[in-house]
Order: sequence, then structure tokens, then C-alpha cells
Amino acid sequence: MKRTITLCAVVLLMALATRIDAQEAGPRNVRLIFQLIEADGFPDVDPAIEDIVEELNGLFRFDGYRLLTTSILTGALGDDADRLGQVLSLADHGRLQLNAWIYPWEAGETVRVSVSLEDRARGANSEILNVSVRVRNHQTVVLGSAQSRSAAGVLILAMRVELGPTFEGPA
Repeated sequence: MKRTITLCAVVLLMALATRIDAQEAGPRNVRLIFQLIEADGFPDVDPAIEDIVEELNGLFRFDGYRLLTTSILTGALGDDADRLGQVLSLADHGRLQLNAWIYPWEAGETVRVSVSLEDRARGANSEILNVSVRVRNHQTVVLGSAQSRSAAGVLILAMRVELGPTFEGPA
């Protein structure tokens, strides 16, 4: 009985020490690198997205893809969700609002990210994409697709997560 109590006490103290060490280290920084991609009618592979074209071809049935813009959002990963946002102004697609919320996850190298993409021209029903995913450090995921305002293409949003102590400037 004494061994069980002693063992439980040791485990509890170790867990508490780990939690205190994590709090003293402060929140980790999180960098979200978004790629907004347009699909359809692009015969040449865009070198900026060639590392995910195979995945895009496995998920979608379009003739080609091109990168419209890259957006980098950086925040701190604490105990509460950290909301990040940016307005993307695109010639053929208008103004899109990109929002992301970062949540800590149990595993130290994984975060949960909720993302929404809004078409500001649509008014009250402006959300065109809303997704929540768990992502490992240095993992790139295709979040989904949405119909563009332009008749020609579909928008696809991909995201890469980078966790680290500090970040200096763009990637």
C-alpha cells in the first residue's frame, strides 16, 4: 500500500514539475504558412507549389493549379486559443479574410488549428471555407476548396505549421 501511495506521489510530482517547466519556458511560437491556390486550366506545374501537386491531383480532378498568394501568420501558443487574421486582396477574386485559431494539443509537436476563409463581397454569408484540423510540426495539409467569385476557378487552401521558440521575419 505504501509503495502504491509513494509511486502515485512520485508520478504526480513529475507531472507537476513538467507542467511548471512548460509554463516557465513560456508559450511556443507558431507559424502558419498558407498557400491560396487556384485550380483549373493551368497546364504547367507552378514551381511554387510543386511539392503538393501530387497531393492536389489525388484529392481533386482539375487540369492544373497555380499559386495565387502566400500568407504567413505568426502567434504564440498558450493555454487559450490565439486568433490570427489577414485580409488577402486578389485582383480576380476580390478581398478574402483569412482567420486562424491555434489551440494547444496534448502532444508537444501537434496543434489544432481552426481556419476560416471569408469572401468579404458576399456580406452576411461570407464564409466560403471553415475547417479544423490537428497538424504536426512541419506538416503541410490541404484544408479544402471553395468556389471562387470568378467563374473560372476554384480556390484551394493549404497550410504548413511550424512550431518553435522564436521566429525572426518571414520564412
